[in-house]
Amino acid sequence: MQVLPYLAVEPSTAEILEEVIQGTTQKQKVWASAYRAAPQRESIHSGVQIASEPSEIQAVDDKLQVQTQDSHHVRVACAELDMPPTAVHLAKRRGSLPGANEASRGAWSIALGTSRSQIERYCIGGPDAQLYVGEWDASSTNDNFKRPIPLAGHRADITNVRFFPSGEVVLSTSLDYQARIYSAIDGSNPRILKGHTRAIYSSAVLGIGREVITGSLDATVKVWDVSRGDATFTHATQDKSGVLSLEAQDTQLAYLGTESGHLSLLDLRLISSSSQQNETQVTISNSPSPYNASGGVSAMAINGHRLACGTRSGVCAVYDVRHMHEPIVSFWRNTAEINHISWKDQCVLIATSDGLPYRCSLTPGVEEEYVGWDADSVDAIISDQHGNVVAIGGGDYTLYV
Repeated sequence: MQVLPYLAVEPSTAEILEEVIQGTTQKQKVWASAYRAAPQRESIHSGVQIASEPSEIQAVDDKLQVQTQDSHHVRVACAELDMPPTAVHLAKRRGSLPGANEASRGAWSIALGTSRSQIERYCIGGPDAQLYVGEWDASSTNDNFKRPIPLAGHRADITNVRFFPSGEVVLSTSLDYQARIYSAIDGSNPRILKGHTRAIYSSAVLGIGREVITGSLDATVKVWDVSRGDATFTHATQDKSGVLSLEAQDTQLAYLGTESGHLSLLDLRLISSSSQQNETQVTISNSPSPYNASGGVSAMAINGHRLACGTRSGVCAVYDVRHMHEPIVSFWRNTAEINHISWKDQCVLIATSDGLPYRCSLTPGVEEEYVGWDADSVDAIISDQHGNVVAIGGGDYTLYV
């Protein structure tokens, strides 16, 4: 497992840089820090001078090497911590989520889906049963979340949202033990999926959407017939622990991430066989930190034959689902929980509880650090069909272009 160094940059850097470019101020200093958590914790802290003459960003000492690219991109290196020149993407747009002002503090989930008519839609769910669907407008400079339609029915925090392949139907899960299916066009709720006995944290759509699967803290996954709204199969996990994350491949295979830190492959073609014979289980390695932390598999995303996973202890791993005995790559930065993972081309977007989202290659290496948060947890990070990256945390979102 590789240990990756990481950066923290003053969240207001983008605004300060813009002020210097526009001539509002001539120069100003911001802070930047580089960290490496293992084999022992090390850090480098430096001031960074932003000045209009010469028009560039410079570190005030030689601890960090800073190179300006444009008003929203710089590169930072730290030879002492073996950090190669790393792209830092300064947040370009900022805004509030639909319903965020009415909700208490809590985590948010987001999904984007494209309909057959090429309309891209968003679904956003958060605390206090706040759940909205609408049209995503990547070109807007003020409000990307267009025409939000409230999706009513849930009675507790939303934990996960998904679009069906059509981009016109939404699947949501909640702490209220229910999953619901909504129309993304008019907000109607034709199906309520009841049967779990604890909170549902994860879901996946099987194939084109005739069936869906849900995972719960009651240590079971259920396969549901959408047309009837009934559970056709219930599977108890091998380790008897709750399901935190879930992905599916067509209608045949499901991947479960559990509270105990196990990653399981569930063969849905064998659901009529005896209870445990259709589940194959592997353990994601514990964190190599001095704290020897371990944690459940809190995030998961599939891209073709590659499955990316993240844990509550900050470990990330990518598997080839055809050979699940060991990961293609595994890496770690610190003990911050991995809240969400998604794919952008052949790289993994990672949202963390320390407010430092990033994009990582499978080399592995940090391709880009996303800066614009003030020590808040980042709940989710995704990319739209235009390649824009959207990160969400605490009711605010930042759009990186």
